Amino acid sequence: MRIFICEYTTGGGLQSEGLPPSLAREGEMMLAALVSDLSTVPGKDGEIGNGEIIVSRDPRLTPPLLPANFVSPEAREDIWEFWGRQIEDADALWPLAPETDGAMERLCHMAKERGRILLASDAETVRITASKRATAALLSKGGVAVVPVHEAGVEIPPSPGGWVVKPDDGAGAQDTRIFQNKKEVRGWLAEHSDHIIQPYIEGEVASLSLLCRKGQASLLCCNRQIVTIVDGEIRLQAIEVGGMEQHREAFAALGDSIVALLPSLWGYNGVDVICGREGITVLEINPRLTTSYVGLGESLGVNPAGLVLDLLSGGPLGKKPLPICRPQKIVTIEMDPVKMAEPEDE
Repeated sequence: MRIFICEYTTGGGLQSEGLPPSLAREGEMMLAALVSDLSTVPGKDGEIGNGEIIVSRDPRLTPPLLPANFVSPEAREDIWEFWGRQIEDADALWPLAPETDGAMERLCHMAKERGRILLASDAETVRITASKRATAALLSKGGVAVVPVHEAGVEIPPSPGGWVVKPDDGAGAQDTRIFQNKKEVRGWLAEHSDHIIQPYIEGEVASLSLLCRKGQASLLCCNRQIVTIVDGEIRLQAIEVGGMEQHREAFAALGDSIVALLPSLWGYNGVDVICGREGITVLEINPRLTTSYVGLGESLGVNPAGLVLDLLSGGPLGKKPLPICRPQKIVTIEMDPVKMAEPEDE
């Protein structure tokens, strides 16, 4: 199998602008983990293991030393046309893209239009989960506790802990701020009308690493997110993969409830939650690899990319049972930005 990996940030998605160091580092980490995992998946002739891994690369960046074939667009070539050609030449697409501005959704559409295997959820599911408004509405209607979402321009609801303001389709903590009074919220929204408002909820921030297929979910790992607030900005400092296993039973039940409402979730998916006094509340669903994936293989002692590829052999009705995994140890991923080499000028 010839798999094309499109990591948006380091793969050319930002070639016309600067590369944010934190996003670039996260992209590099996830890309390295995925390529390393795919390269060690055993396979028969013509299958991955004896197949080929193709990776898009921003031409300003030096390709890392990984077992993959890195390809870059020509000067001034439209990146989406370049990605389209790479998908055409591949058997499967594994997109690592943010939901922001519909990037992940567009890549998923491209795989479907070209009749290629998509190693992710379908475009419609990505469209729903990309929107915090749509996700909150769906989960709330289905009886799943979710952090409320309020539109900019409406009356700001009471919140003892303050308010979190973020883009509706934002990824991670990018452009996310916390305010303690309504005047500050209104001032920010005056310049960011596409943002949404959520009450700030005290509690431990955690995430679920889920393996999904046709309305089924297997909880791979329960992860702790170490978050700080600096000058009103919410920053992710570290992730302890396997660090919240005391919540496994509740997290597994939550995963089942989510896939019942979103049965088209497929492959690896992340769910961010708050564990507070009122219980477990969903923050967002990420229909793609998340940074927790970086330490997942080491924590589980199994190859998570292999688990995803195994989903392809589940048959048309998905009768093959999903694997049951539990972490063997806690793996800490440090998120403090590391200075990257500056991209060369064209």
